[in-house]
Amino acid sequence: MMKPISSTAKFIVFLSFILMISTAESGVFKWIRVGNYQTKVVDSGDQGESSGEGTFAYYYIHNFTYSMIDHAGFQIGVSEWTDENDNTWDVKISGAGHGSADELHNTIPVPDDEGITVRRYYRHQPPDIVVDGLPTNEPFPQTGDEVNPDAIPGTADIMVESWINTSMGLTIHQRALAWSQKNHDDYIIFDWVLENTGNIDEDAEIELPDQTLHDLYFLRANNFRTGASRPWNSAYGERPDDSLRISYAYPQRSRGADYDDLGRPNRSTGEMDRYHYIGEATLHADMSATNQTDDPSQPQMTGAQTAELLWIKNEANINSEEDHKLLHETMQLGFEPFDGTPYMTG
Repeated sequence: MMKPISSTAKFIVFLSFILMISTAESGVFKWIRVGNYQTKVVDSGDQGESSGEGTFAYYYIHNFTYSMIDHAGFQIGVSEWTDENDNTWDVKISGAGHGSADELHNTIPVPDDEGITVRRYYRHQPPDIVVDGLPTNEPFPQTGDEVNPDAIPGTADIMVESWINTSMGLTIHQRALAWSQKNHDDYIIFDWVLENTGNIDEDAEIELPDQTLHDLYFLRANNFRTGASRPWNSAYGERPDDSLRISYAYPQRSRGADYDDLGRPNRSTGEMDRYHYIGEATLHADMSATNQTDDPSQPQMTGAQTAELLWIKNEANINSEEDHKLLHETMQLGFEPFDGTPYMTG
């Protein structure tokens, strides 16, 4: 969960694999395939079931054929929001949930001057890969592709970039960065810059030029899959002295198993087949729109809860007003644990 943002702020996370020894239209996307971790980046920011279930994180252990992040999503909530017709909403929700996304009315990809909604930049020319006389690499360049190291910040080998206007007037500049270097090829960094532009659709006209976004929160939800019968989901980062801000999962010992099957070992050899964990960590969140210092108190909540709550999973246009209020309340207060005490108390 993010604290209120009044104008422009940045939020950076990475999705990683670490060794331990589309309710609208399908989005346009680009694959990142330069290291041991592969994923696709959709122009609208959609990582949910509606854009192709199980296509957002592949790792080399299973020959890039088994999904490790089944799906993920984001929701953005504000209070006391006024639309272009001067109607005031107690709560306004935008975003691409991990179940569904609406790219026509909710999270709208913005085309550039050439009509392209997502671009992919390489630091080096991608190689041609031929096996038994047959090419196995995807054609290059495709629309929106180019070798342009000057467009890539830092040392990354590839960057996928898009702009997204949301129905509340918050514009997202999405960049995904990845590396091929052997010590840095099992994570991808997503850099989101959030700007209150007041643009609620695809065109350049500003519908809400004077809108202030009150009580703005940014929520991430992940549905991890590890290959075991059920993953063990956990989180770290809720306490002031915690050194990381991460949610993660790993193959647990299955309930009722007659042997220790932690890591899904091979019954014949005893070797662990799923010797990994997967997670998403917050690397940086601005203190405010005017202070870009990292705020260690954000996210203000990390937790392992069910990802199937429809008021979190669905995009806002198919949820009720009461669902919107419930989601925004959760963004502010956290989930309620079993003793009925608000998660964020104290």
